[in-house]
Amino acid sequence: MSKSSIYIGLGFFVFGIYELSRGRVEEMIMYSLVGLAFVFTWWSTRPGLEPKNKRMLTIISWVLILAAGFTFLFLVRTDIGRSWND
Repeated sequence: MSKSSIYIGLGFFVFGIYELSRGRVEEMIMYSLVGLAFVFTWWSTRPGLEPKNKRMLTIISWVLILAAGFTFLFLVRTDIGRSWND
């Protein structure tokens, strides 16, 4: 991945902090997981990593991606009755 993916990850963190300021903890968790997944994916593509470390970082990034996906599905399921004006 290119260097821009770390900026995308940091952008998700900033948006997560914004969601936390609005009192939406669940959304903050989801955006933080996505941001961490971007950062770990970028980190795993760095040159000079040992294969053992690269494999562990890749596993962690996939776990974060799956956790973000499940969190998204949970939010879609529980936000059906919420108003957009919250």
